[in-house]
Amino acid sequence: MLFVESLPKRKERKYLPEDLSINTWQDLESFVNELLQRKIQNVEEFENWLVDVSEFEMITSEDYRWRYIKTSVNTNDNEAKNHLESFILHLSTHLDEFSNEISKKILASPFLDSLKDEGYKIYIRGLKKDVEIFRKQNVEIAQQLNLLVNEYDSITGGMSIVVNEKEIALTQASIYLKSTDRAIRETVFKQINERRSIDENKLDLLLDNMIAKRDKIATNAGYSNFRDYQFDALNRFDYTAKDCFVFHNAVQKVIVPIQNEIILARKKKLGLDVLKPWDLEVDVDGKEPLKPCGSIQEFIEKNIECLNSVDEYFGSRLDIMNQMNYLDLDARKGKAGGGYNMTMPEIGVPFIFMNANLSENDIRVMTHEAGHAVHSFLAHPLKLNSFKSTPSEVAELASMSMELFCMDNWKVFYKNETEQNAAQKRHIEGILGTFSSVSMIDSFQHWIYENPNHTHEERCNYYSSLQEKFGSSVVDWTDLEKYRKYMWQRVLHIYHVPFYYIEYAFAQLGAVAMYKQYKNNKGLALENYKKALKLGYTRPIGDIYKEAGIKFDFSEQYVADIIGFLKDEYDLIK
Repeated sequence: MLFVESLPKRKERKYLPEDLSINTWQDLESFVNELLQRKIQNVEEFENWLVDVSEFEMITSEDYRWRYIKTSVNTNDNEAKNHLESFILHLSTHLDEFSNEISKKILASPFLDSLKDEGYKIYIRGLKKDVEIFRKQNVEIAQQLNLLVNEYDSITGGMSIVVNEKEIALTQASIYLKSTDRAIRETVFKQINERRSIDENKLDLLLDNMIAKRDKIATNAGYSNFRDYQFDALNRFDYTAKDCFVFHNAVQKVIVPIQNEIILARKKKLGLDVLKPWDLEVDVDGKEPLKPCGSIQEFIEKNIECLNSVDEYFGSRLDIMNQMNYLDLDARKGKAGGGYNMTMPEIGVPFIFMNANLSENDIRVMTHEAGHAVHSFLAHPLKLNSFKSTPSEVAELASMSMELFCMDNWKVFYKNETEQNAAQKRHIEGILGTFSSVSMIDSFQHWIYENPNHTHEERCNYYSSLQEKFGSSVVDWTDLEKYRKYMWQRVLHIYHVPFYYIEYAFAQLGAVAMYKQYKNNKGLALENYKKALKLGYTRPIGDIYKEAGIKFDFSEQYVADIIGFLKDEYDLIK
């Protein structure tokens, strides 16, 4: 393991006090008023003022992020929950209004056209759109939605089942779906879904509430539906809803048939007349689930070693986070589901959260989040906080490319080449599955918000129709339809961040293109990767992809080319 002797420290603040404690709006109000009222006489003063605004944004954002982290690491911590809710209820509304006023002041500045850095152009176009769609009455609705997101986390974070007389979280139970004992797989699969079904109506009603509030936000801003509003709110300047539909169709035509071919081969290799959903994770050769690590500490050390084998800079970043206790990785009861890399804009050292069961899938999750972390480190030196706030199409390119770079170096986790090959094949199968699952959920969300007054039955029926379109025709769901039609409820993005999902598929396609480049010329690919990530969000998405040596393309022809390479790689693995 590398040891980084000098751990990062946040830079000395130039505007806000070093000992600032944020508890109420009054703690920030004097700085807010000064920033809004400051007289600016020339372009140099304008740029210095923008740096002060950026510092304010970084500090308040980081404060919120630590509050969020403390609730997700322990959903039963009422003090942490109250601390987060206090921010949402007493600070977020004021901060949103302040942000809008700052944006208007920036856009009204006579020195706006004198800003030379190309990154300002990206920043300004986003500000213009944000000001255009901002409505004061929507601030309170957004606040209410944040509280509903916390409710979703509380509901799902409290789900558990009993296996072998031991109560475990659903995030821990998934390991049993890899068991070579088919009866165990079936039992646990049904237990998981029975437990989820207990809260089906609660989660249905929660989403109803969210849809109504989001639709109101859209109509307040003059939009006919929330989808169109959210595309603008997400600053999607580089593609449209129609591009998403083009991509959905490409996935259905190019990728779904390949998936069916692979799943049919699984069915034959397992010797099953009927392949059920609990047969999709088990090793096709009847081997027990791979155990790449025996402890969280070993898991961390091996991930650092794996990252080092790709590039020592990558491994050293994870080492820094480990030494600073910026990792919370083990699955446990009372912990929120999912995983994330939380950027810390002031100090520049991100925090990784996940639910590791020490399975092979955890390696993929960890290297994914490590990609986000490396991106955060590389973009941190940029001048303004907004320059570091990359769109998801770029952020996920960083993380998914890292997964694939690391895949060729998994020997640190496995005893032999046979185990590594098996894990690699499953990883590629998972990548192919990403395209269809993302297309399904993205299509689902388009329909939800184009038809906001739908019933629960209509919602499930439409989701079922998408499963027929993007799902496998090989897997038999007879007598399990009651579970299948509600599987969308486990996709937290639907509740947390609507329409933030298609980015995964776009970025996954880009990541496969990066892997193709990596296989041809590792040094060049890594150089291009770093150059692209250092740009943060100072260029359009297409330009950042071009800097990485790849294309930002949704066409069926491009999908077929890139996925054809991936299928060839899959077939080469023995």
